[in-house]
Amino acid sequence: MSTSTITKKVFALAAAAGLSLSLSPLMVGTASAATASKTIKSSCRTNGAPLNFNETREKTDVIDVSAPDEVKVGEEYEVRVNYKPEMIPGKESIAVIKSADDVVMRLTIDDPSSFVTASLEGSGAVLKGTPKISLVGGKTLVVSGFGVAVEGKDANWAVPTIVLKMKASKAGKIGTVHPAVEGAAGQFNNPQNFVTMRNVVDTQVIGTQHISLNCQALSGPGTLLAVNAVGGPADSGKADDKKADKKAGDKKADKKGTESSKAAPSTDASGMEVLDEDPYKDTPTDDGGLSGGAIAGIVILCLAVAGGIGYGVYRARKKKGEA
Repeated sequence: MSTSTITKKVFALAAAAGLSLSLSPLMVGTASAATASKTIKSSCRTNGAPLNFNETREKTDVIDVSAPDEVKVGEEYEVRVNYKPEMIPGKESIAVIKSADDVVMRLTIDDPSSFVTASLEGSGAVLKGTPKISLVGGKTLVVSGFGVAVEGKDANWAVPTIVLKMKASKAGKIGTVHPAVEGAAGQFNNPQNFVTMRNVVDTQVIGTQHISLNCQALSGPGTLLAVNAVGGPADSGKADDKKADKKAGDKKADKKGTESSKAAPSTDASGMEVLDEDPYKDTPTDDGGLSGGAIAGIVILCLAVAGGIGYGVYRARKKKGEA
């Protein structure tokens, strides 16, 4: 196999830096709380690798959700969403991961009629910037505004807990959230995928490189956790009040939607930004313009960005004569 082919395979592994998304551990709720821990598999595609040496890789995240076991129709309650952290490796030889920038995570609200607002709790860990939460199009929660400060050191990082305030709009099972898979989010290698980020890698040979990642969730649209809402004749007044609140809320939402195209995004009392469109939907990717010789000189050293996994795969293939 030619040197250029080997180089392409090896650098593709290096380009998959930061595939491990990590988030904070689950905060235990009350004894009456229901919890769910779901494994989320994603297909991630790199963009912007020198000479288009991009690669498709899989990653696995875990999302923990907690909420009350049961609520009454018209009752307000909290849903807490957390992610388990995975380490982002710092360096190997002269390849140094500086940061994972512009991290964006998207969740779909399963029952918008029961959603009131959302906020972030805590400050996370090893982050740069201040995370914020936005409601996009009335049904998608977007966490953005931050990066992970790796700076060449193994980074065990976390983002704040997402706290949803809900109000049961009807009797029966009320969904919570799931990774965004609707529309553009469900398309392979789309800037509106479940998780996106831009990794910054520095070397002594070719300098700083920016490799972006778009990770499409493969888990489907099923809710991660459902809350049972109960109601009867005694609760009919609350249900009617909820319907009235919903109707008034729809009118306000329509008004906000009309004004949003003319004014800046609004922010509610919980600090949640309200937007009509995803501001990151057209995020551009960088295209490194390097010579094949320059890449060949540093590509193996760049394997640090694959967290050692890519390097192990490369060595295994080389021993078998496949690389």
